[in-house]
Amino acid sequence: MAVHVIWNNRAPVTPFLGFRELHVTPEPDYPFGRKGLSFVCAWEQLGVPNDAIGMLILDGDVAIDPHDNRMMHRAIWHEPAAVHVARVKLWPISHQGDRWVWGHGKDGAFTQDDVTDPDMFSFSFTFLPASLMNELTEHGAEEWAYPQVDLFTWELAQKLGIAVRVVADCTPKHMHW
Repeated sequence: MAVHVIWNNRAPVTPFLGFRELHVTPEPDYPFGRKGLSFVCAWEQLGVPNDAIGMLILDGDVAIDPHDNRMMHRAIWHEPAAVHVARVKLWPISHQGDRWVWGHGKDGAFTQDDVTDPDMFSFSFTFLPASLMNELTEHGAEEWAYPQVDLFTWELAQKLGIAVRVVADCTPKHMHW
């Protein structure tokens, strides 16, 4: 199951073949929408009844090309029980830093070090396995708002011992700069 996350009130990007649009509605503290609720609802409506192996998430401000999509699907096929993250540079405006950082990190830090064994990740172009999606629904993810959804999800993956893999030849572009 693949979803393209679109924050409502933002211009959607041209949809990609095989991705369903997942709209996140802003709340009074825009842009802090209930992204966790959107993920859980999508999983319960689309993933669970179809025995999906997980959810592939493409954030609305990230552009992929066919090669990125193929490399991600290849990685998922080889290890469907792992979290798979693309090598995405996050620009300072999106994380309030002074330089770009990778969308995956280790030991509590997102840095310019391209670690191969991350334990934390963002949702730029990311696959969450079914085991993690099911646990998210059990741990109250429907109450999680942006930006804590990313943090709480990778913390839960760590707690459950779910491997996180960087898809080396998958380099989408973060357009929020």
